[in-house]
Amino acid sequence: MNSKTIRTAKGYSLNQTASTVRWSHLLAALGLLALGLAASPQARAELALEALQDFQPSQVRSEGVREEAHRYWWVRSPLRRIGRDFQPDDAERVQVRYSRWQVIEIDRAHDQADVFERVLSAWKEDGYEEIFGCSGSACGTSQHWANEVFGQSILYGLDRHQHYSTGRVGDDIRVLYAVRRGTQLNYLYWLEAVRTNPADRLAANLRSGDAIMASAFPASVWADMLASQADWELVLVGHDYASDTEQARANGRQQAEAFLAEWAEQGIDTDRVRVESVGYLAPEPGRSSRVSVILPPQYHGNAR
Repeated sequence: MNSKTIRTAKGYSLNQTASTVRWSHLLAALGLLALGLAASPQARAELALEALQDFQPSQVRSEGVREEAHRYWWVRSPLRRIGRDFQPDDAERVQVRYSRWQVIEIDRAHDQADVFERVLSAWKEDGYEEIFGCSGSACGTSQHWANEVFGQSILYGLDRHQHYSTGRVGDDIRVLYAVRRGTQLNYLYWLEAVRTNPADRLAANLRSGDAIMASAFPASVWADMLASQADWELVLVGHDYASDTEQARANGRQQAEAFLAEWAEQGIDTDRVRVESVGYLAPEPGRSSRVSVILPPQYHGNAR
């Protein structure tokens, strides 16, 4: 995949507002996140990390976003050999607004098939509809999937230990690939190519009460969303897990303020964003320090 990628930071969260939100309202909204109810079209890709919490140790080896509209090469079949080259039987260049991806390394103590199935199951529970899937040598050569389709050489592994699935969540494209290398380390690749307007999706999910990770979208999308909802104010919430309560809240606030500063550089009106921190009072399995975004309850169901 030839694309301009931007290294993303972990724990990003959305713009928040400086309005009259009571602390009790904030904790009630954060309860959605703690209960795992915040999965939304914007946050679906985060399900991959959540599904891997039983496959430790794991780490994100690389990740990126492509913010501008572009054509994504969507492969929906195995790769078959044509002379010295490989090509799919079913593929097309699809116009998308935005795409993002991650490569995650999973310890050799686990089986790549189990990892793949766990993430795939989580996606399906969230509305993923598979269009094509394959396993092992039936997919073709791992080298060509890694280098020609994904542009990630680290995914070049054993042909018999590879798995691929692609399909849709609504109108948006999803891709999942897992492989085991000769080192016995496992690698998982996921990609989301968004065809719907991400700012509209973001507004809809905030309006329904979801807590959204800021890293789910680049700052430009948050800016577009706020521009379309001129009366909204948001809350940027920091989470941290230091052993000391006050230190955890201080750390969380510092992280949230760092995001606010970045959004200010994007021209977002910081008077519409309130910064709070709950420290470790809203834990979520599989996550450490992070920043989330809350729309105060008085705005729920209200959109222009």
